[in-house]
Amino acid sequence: MSKLLAVVAVVSAFVLAPATAWAACGCQGMTLRVGGGASPMTSGYYCAQPGRVPDWPGCAQAVSPPSGTCPSGQVAFRCQLGGTAPAQSPAQPELGWNFEVVATLKPSSTPAQCKTGQVVTTNKFVDGNLLTNGDTADEPVGPLTFGTVPPTVIAVVSSQLSYVPNVNTHSTSTQTWTPVFGADGYEEESRDLKYRVGSITWIDGPAKLFGNRSSRVSGQWEFISFVKASGDGSGECMCRFVIDRTWDGTTAGGRGVVLGPSVNCALET
Repeated sequence: MSKLLAVVAVVSAFVLAPATAWAACGCQGMTLRVGGGASPMTSGYYCAQPGRVPDWPGCAQAVSPPSGTCPSGQVAFRCQLGGTAPAQSPAQPELGWNFEVVATLKPSSTPAQCKTGQVVTTNKFVDGNLLTNGDTADEPVGPLTFGTVPPTVIAVVSSQLSYVPNVNTHSTSTQTWTPVFGADGYEEESRDLKYRVGSITWIDGPAKLFGNRSSRVSGQWEFISFVKASGDGSGECMCRFVIDRTWDGTTAGGRGVVLGPSVNCALET
């Protein structure tokens, strides 16, 4: 998630591209791959400039990727999916979660003509103190609508000079889904979206970095990842989910990944 710096919680108008620009691409289903199960889970291959492979825990340059995985001059990398915590390595002071979004497209779709996006809201605490969130991504966002009966409307904070907003309400026993989000820099973090035959995928690794591993730390991130094909509500996918992580100074905990109200979305662990 991109690092943010300013605090204007102004909802802007969201001007969608003309439907004809998306008409050649539709989403059939979205899988949120989160790991955390009994067996290790690894992302697909992604590409980056040499030296720009994400430094998230569990990400590494691929040793022998299939021929043609990346363009000339780039290197392939993969990431372990699931929770990250300081206990996993003495040199690893991050608490977070690596996940992958895989959108399966309708037949004959042109992936680059789909509208992709990800928005986020988050709370991070260290020793009971709420931390300031980072800057939103520099992209136009505004009210988003998903589904048709009835539509789910998501208010998104203006991206220019705005902090990612805090989660309005979170509880370990009940879940309240907040309506205000900020644009997320998921494309930059993945180093690029990966267009494959019949699919679009990306990865993200939200985490809280802290220097003192004896601190009590918690992080809650609520994401909406989506692929839209047109403005009429058809051919779209949306996964809405919370990542909840805690660290008591010695052990990682929290609810993990909780899937919320979504459209054509499935969770894979």
